[in-house]
This record gives sequence, C-alpha cells and structure tokens, in this order.
Amino acid sequence: METLQVIIIDLDGTLADTKLDIAWALNSTLKGHSLPEFPIDVIAEYVGTGITPLIEQSMPESSRPGFLKEFEKSYLSNIAARTKLYDGWEEVFQAWKDKKFFILTNKIQVFTDALVEALHLKQYFQSAYGREAFPERKPSPLPVLRILEENACPPQSALIIGDMPADILCGKAAGIHTTAALYGYGRREELLGLGASNSIESPVDLLGLFA
Repeated sequence: METLQVIIIDLDGTLADTKLDIAWALNSTLKGHSLPEFPIDVIAEYVGTGITPLIEQSMPESSRPGFLKEFEKSYLSNIAARTKLYDGWEEVFQAWKDKKFFILTNKIQVFTDALVEALHLKQYFQSAYGREAFPERKPSPLPVLRILEENACPPQSALIIGDMPADILCGKAAGIHTTAALYGYGRREELLGLGASNSIESPVDLLGLFA
C-alpha cells in the first residue's frame, strides 16, 4: 500500500456536488434574457471543463460579456445553497490528518474561494488553486509539478483525484498517482479508459487503496 504525503483534489464533481447551484444560476440568467434553459444533466457534463460553450450556443458574441457578469453575480449569491461535500470526504480528512490536502480546479478563483469559505473547507486544505493560479491549467501537469516542488514532495508520494479526463491526464503527465472519481460528472467509460492508477465509487474507497 502506497504512503501519501500530498493529496490534490478536484472541486466540482469530485470534492463537492455543485451542479444544482451552477444550473440554477445559469438557467435563471438565461431566463432573464428570454433564452432557453438547459437540463441539469447537460449542464453537469460541462461543469468540469467550463460552461462557456453552453453560453456560446445561446447568444451572439456581443452579448456574452454582460451575460457572464450576470451569471457570476447570480452564482456567487447562491454558491452553496444546494452544494454539499460528497459523503465520505469527512471520514477521509479525519483518517488522513497527517497529509497535506490541496484543491486544484479549473473553476475561476473567485468562485473557488467563495465555495471553500461557504463549505468551511479551510480547516482541511493547505491551499485552493483556481484556474488563474498557475500559467497553465489542467490537463497541463504544471500546476501539479509546482505543488510538488513547493512541498518538497516526490511524485511517488502524491495523488490527484478527479472526475474528468483533465485530472487524470494532468496527474499522469506529472508522474503521480491518479484516482478516477467515478461518482462525479465525467463519463465513466471515458475515465476508465484513461489508465488511471485506480478508481473509486466513493471517497471512502481511498482509505483501502492508500496509507
């Protein structure tokens, strides 16, 4: 059983189930512009990579900046109304008090910080890195390599957990352990085909895979 020092966790669809609040903010903004709303399951598919493509489908380019500002305001005002940690993470945090936890997400930093605050996650995490935190984003390995360097952690002692291909590809390129979160928003078959070190159906499954 591998012993870990650094654990890097994706946010949306891995650490927290955020889709309902994102869907509410997006659809309420669309409704305010008399535009068609999207089903929650469609929005969830875009959460891990960004909902900008959905917005681009809905309106001309000239209208997008204003719409995005309205969406951001709406989401921030209700960022944790329905959002919650996936069951099992609290057990992992308690069992692994000796390890360093980091959030690494492609969510913009202002949303990341607001969600960390609303869900009272600061007590568990060393840092929460949003999409602007590094010059490159997942699936680039650069963010992971920077985290390892700053914490003097060898690749074999680090793990990234995520529900999207970008998480697994990022970790593999950095040479660390990778765990596919099959309970999240990513497509199960696609995740299983990426050659992750292992996969989990629930966060607590991690406790049987690593020390």
